[in-house]
Amino acid sequence: MVMFNQLRGRLAGLPVSLQLYGAFAFLLLLTGVVGALSLTALSRVDQAAETLSSKWLTGVGHLAQTRAAMVDTREFEIKHSRTSDRSYHAEYEDKIEEASRSANEALAAYAALAAPGQERELYDQLARSWAGYGQTQAQIVKLGRDQQQQDAADISDGAGSMGIDDTLGALSRTTTTSPRAAWARDDYRQSRWGWRVCRGRRDLFDHRLARGDRPDGHLPLGLPRRAQCTGAGTRSRRDQR
Repeated sequence: MVMFNQLRGRLAGLPVSLQLYGAFAFLLLLTGVVGALSLTALSRVDQAAETLSSKWLTGVGHLAQTRAAMVDTREFEIKHSRTSDRSYHAEYEDKIEEASRSANEALAAYAALAAPGQERELYDQLARSWAGYGQTQAQIVKLGRDQQQQDAADISDGAGSMGIDDTLGALSRTTTTSPRAAWARDDYRQSRWGWRVCRGRRDLFDHRLARGDRPDGHLPLGLPRRAQCTGAGTRSRRDQR
């Protein structure tokens, strides 16, 4: 604290011209720092946005296509287990095969974008759940084709329902817990926080400079003092009169 007071005293003892030059130099330096920090933050946000656009949003699109195909194959599986008409069986089996192929293609496209680590682990869980449901669904289709509708319906309501629920749950976790969105949010928050801090310091300095404040809290510019003295002198002359 003593050193700080000594420094303030030395600054207060400098001529007004040097104080102004120092203030403007500090303002220019601060403006350069704010600009450098802003450019760095904008660069980070731009990289995060590029990652979101090229990978994360594309991956979300593939996962949305996967969900729609999984829901379709589950719907046709239920219809297949409830009917004994072989013509309907053939139609539903074709639709199940088509929906399953669409889901597999979308999953393969997402797998090419999944980054190592958490994304890959979530994808592996999704792939295992989907494979397990596919085995249960094949069993249901076989029972329905063999005219064992009651057994097919029971398995569809039990193991089939649990399998598709687990698969869709794993799909939701894969969609919502991707770290790419969190990275972008963190970069944006950091850039906004840094910009506000630097902007607040610069505005405070501009305000003090506009008022003409010296480091010791006095007015270094003689204009306000002269105006005050002139006013006092005028009032004293009027009183003498």
